[in-house]
Amino acid sequence: MEAGDTETAQRLTLAMAAKVAGVSEVTLRKHLKAGRLEAVKTAGRYGAEWAIDVDTLAAFVRKQYSRELGRFAATTATIPPTATESTETPSEVRRRLEETLQELGRYKAIAETSQDAAADVERILKEQLAEVRAERDAARAEADRLRGRGFWSRLFGG
Repeated sequence: MEAGDTETAQRLTLAMAAKVAGVSEVTLRKHLKAGRLEAVKTAGRYGAEWAIDVDTLAAFVRKQYSRELGRFAATTATIPPTATESTETPSEVRRRLEETLQELGRYKAIAETSQDAAADVERILKEQLAEVRAERDAARAEADRLRGRGFWSRLFGG
């Protein structure tokens, strides 16, 4: 492939490829070094950087992870299509919005449950702390009472 051939293939940086593939940069770098993913090193702003072909990345993700690339990989790696470029119908957008709202509701319920559980644990611990303090205070009072008596009276209960 020619270096200037951008019509047939789009090249992604390691960071963009990781985002599109849904894995970390470290993971992709390990695959590159192991030879499981093909890429070329190009001169970047701060030195050499990886340039990964979108089609190559798509094939790798399909083979390695048995899934497709992120939604926007075919169009652009970093910029999702604007509302005017979107091919989704209003009903699809509405369905997606409703699914997102349901998922948000589930996460909110989980968070509230976690907060309730934390409050219960805090209440139980405070009760136990109060019991321990009461026992400590009773032991101190008994020790003070015994300290006021002489050795023989403490020893023989007099």
